Amino acid sequence: MQVILNEDYPSLGFVGDVVKVKPGFARNFLYPKKIAIPVTTESMELFEHRKRQLQVKKAAKKKDADVLKTKIDGTAISLEHAATADNKLFGSVTLTEIHDKLKGAGIELDRKLIRLEAPIKAIGVFDIEIKLHQEVSAHVKLTVTKKADSQEEKEAKKLAKKSAPKKVVAQEPVAEEAVAEVPAEEVAQNEEKKEETA
Repeated sequence: MQVILNEDYPSLGFVGDVVKVKPGFARNFLYPKKIAIPVTTESMELFEHRKRQLQVKKAAKKKDADVLKTKIDGTAISLEHAATADNKLFGSVTLTEIHDKLKGAGIELDRKLIRLEAPIKAIGVFDIEIKLHQEVSAHVKLTVTKKADSQEEKEAKKLAKKSAPKKVVAQEPVAEEAVAEVPAEEVAQNEEKKEETA
């Protein structure tokens, strides 16, 4: 099924693009949120008129994206992560971490604009693409370093290991033999019998 996008949608395309989507996705998501409209002769004619208006808006958005690109390009950010001795990260660098660092550097943008080709799972320097517009991309240099444990933290870890309580295994309780309760009358009779025989 083909639809015309009313808004930019990262995984599909940009405003004015005619894209092919599954009918359920269009019916249940794109149409109710007014992100897209169905392709019909009426909508195509209507959209031709809107296309001229959109080109003006697109040009303004591109201009804004170019301004933001000049601000972003050349920015360098760094992250510290826990890593193994052979410089592999425990986990990976997330988009949220990159977004937070950019925000800390004074760059406000939507997290969805940040593009990673593959998860970052090692220490090093990486080039991160930020897709600002259909035709404009900015690049940020990300340096991932190993989180340094201070000498005090290392000593505290060693002490914690040494002073950790050893595992204590609980023994199962020994079952006591069941003692049959004997009525007091029987005990008295047994004692009388013992006295008679003695």
